[in-house]
Amino acid sequence: MRCVCHSFHIVASNALRFIPDEVEICCREIYAHFNCSAKRQNILKEFQEFCNVKPHKMLHPSQTRWLSLHAVIKRLIEQYNALLLYFAGTYLEDTLNKKQCEKIYRILEKPSTILYLDFLNFFLPLFTKLNIEMQSDDIKIHILYDRIELTLKTIADCFLKKEYLNSLPNIFLINLNNIENFESLGNLYLGPQLCSKLEDSVLTESEMSDFKDNCRNFLIKSCKEIIKRFDFCDEGEVFKLLKFVSPASLKNKTFSSLGPLSKYFSNVFSEGEWNELDLEYRSLRNLNLIDISTENVQQFWKNVLNIKFGDETEMFPHMKKLISFIFCLPHSGAGAERLFSAVNLNRTRLRNKLQNPTLSGILFTKALVKRNKCVDFEVEKDCVNLHNKNMYKN
Repeated sequence: MRCVCHSFHIVASNALRFIPDEVEICCREIYAHFNCSAKRQNILKEFQEFCNVKPHKMLHPSQTRWLSLHAVIKRLIEQYNALLLYFAGTYLEDTLNKKQCEKIYRILEKPSTILYLDFLNFFLPLFTKLNIEMQSDDIKIHILYDRIELTLKTIADCFLKKEYLNSLPNIFLINLNNIENFESLGNLYLGPQLCSKLEDSVLTESEMSDFKDNCRNFLIKSCKEIIKRFDFCDEGEVFKLLKFVSPASLKNKTFSSLGPLSKYFSNVFSEGEWNELDLEYRSLRNLNLIDISTENVQQFWKNVLNIKFGDETEMFPHMKKLISFIFCLPHSGAGAERLFSAVNLNRTRLRNKLQNPTLSGILFTKALVKRNKCVDFEVEKDCVNLHNKNMYKN
């Protein structure tokens, strides 16, 4: 399975190819214009005060992270009127940057520019919110199917006919090559704010048709890219079954048996162990879980798996083995990349002789302290005793 975060970055970047390049160019050029000039920023503040908007700075759109574009677009919409007034006067007065200022002004004055920004401001959060959730260090593998299915349904619902969507047994089976399944351009749903602006828009009929066609192509491409990277038609069963890990699923007795999971974990359990595992799960379903109720998945299973019989033997030894295995399954590569960043922050140009055991110790210490509050972190005696002359034996 591919990394969810990287996959949705690619989904967004490929879908944005249907949006005119000048929208992205405008975002980058505006940031470059104000970035290194305090004088220009002060002049912009006067226009911000005149337009009664907050004096926020322009944000930088990342070259490699398309999903960072949403914050830039949101800021651009907020400052749109102030920027339009600023560049309207600047390109006539600033002889040194006349071409750049005029280029930005011509893009901003186009009626379609603000419409594209509103469109992206409405749909990009579908990707960014999922991306942020999947960057978490918490266990997310059991909700992966639901989150991606919800994103796909939300996008498809904006341009596909309702009768066709309701007839599908699985949203990942949608046919995006048959135009008959699409709503007409007039029935596209593009968000409440944009829909109200389209009613008062000065776009010509052909410009309006091109705008809506580009928006629909963006949505179609998004769906195609999601299905391409998460083909849950045939391989989605295992992700559905992993939802048994959720405390709510267990309390609601959503699954009657773990038997269907056996073919996916044949390398973990032998054929004879599955009967014992399934019996443990069915016992767990009927256990009173009120005393160990918690929304945190890891804490929930930690409490459950610590339950013992009267003779101090574990009540769910096979479940413990299965849950430990599932919790090791990654939902994204964000955790590994976070570790790479920590390595680069410690082994710097000035500390280039830092050896691997020392670096490993620093990272382990950081992880240990992170799990506790650093202000009242208690160091164990065994750890203190390690600090002696033998530390320097080499």
